[in-house]
Amino acid sequence: MNIGKKGIVFKNASVLSRKTCPPGRKHPVNYGFNYITAGCVEFRYSAKEMYTLHPGDLIAIFPDDPFQLDGESFHYQFVSFNGTGAGYFFATIGLAPKKRMVRNVPVQIRTLTNQIIKAGMENRINPCFFLARLFGIGDLIHQINRQPVRKQKPSYPELIKQIAEQRDYQQLSIASMAAELNVCPDTLRKACLKQLHMPANSYLTQIKLARAKELLVSTPYKVACISGAAGFGSEKHFFKTFKLNTGKTPLEWRDSEKPSRSF
Repeated sequence: MNIGKKGIVFKNASVLSRKTCPPGRKHPVNYGFNYITAGCVEFRYSAKEMYTLHPGDLIAIFPDDPFQLDGESFHYQFVSFNGTGAGYFFATIGLAPKKRMVRNVPVQIRTLTNQIIKAGMENRINPCFFLARLFGIGDLIHQINRQPVRKQKPSYPELIKQIAEQRDYQQLSIASMAAELNVCPDTLRKACLKQLHMPANSYLTQIKLARAKELLVSTPYKVACISGAAGFGSEKHFFKTFKLNTGKTPLEWRDSEKPSRSF
C-alpha cells in the first residue's frame, strides 16, 4: 500500500476490557481500530447510529467523533495513529464515518494487532515495523470491502435479537425463542456462551437495555412507559437492572446523554 508522501505516526496500542475501559462517553483524538476479541459491546454515535460488535468484528475510530461505549462484558484490542496521511489511509481501504464497521475480519488482523501491541509494550515500535503491520491490516480490510456482499445465515444471537424486535421486546424468554426457532434452549445458551462469552439471559437483558436507552434519548416518554416498552416486568426491576449495568438511574443517564444528541 502506498500513501505517497503523506505520513502516519503510531500513537498507542493495548488490550482493553470493561474493567480497564469502563462504559461511558469517549472522545477520540486519533484514528484507530478496535478489534473485538470477547463479549458483546455497543458503540453508539447517536440515537440513530449504533453498532453492536461481537468477537471478530472491527470498528474504525475517527478523531473528534465521540461515541458512547456500552457492554456488560467485553475485551478488545486497539491501535491508534495519526498524521497527515491517516485520513487518506482510511479512505484508501474503504473506511469512512458512515462505513466504519467490518464484520468477521480474518484472524490475521488479530495476529498483526498482537504484534503491534507486544512491540509497544516492549518499547520497540519503529516506523517501518508499525507501518508494515498497519498496511497489512489495511490490505485485509480493503480486500473485504471490495468483495460483493453475501447474505449469510444469521447466528443464533442475531436471531435472538431479531425475535426480540419482532415481539416488540415483550414476553422474551430463551425457552419461547428456542421453540420458535425449533431448537433446544441449550442450543441458544451454548451459542451465546461461545460467541458472546455471556449467558443467554444476560444477552436478553442487554438487548432490552439497548432498547430502553434508545427510547430514553429519542423520546420524552416517562420511565414507567419506557420500562414496559423495553420488556421489563416492572419499573422497579427496570430501575435496578439499569443502575446495575450503567451506574446511573434511567433519568440520570438520560440527562448525561443530552449533550450528545447534536452529534
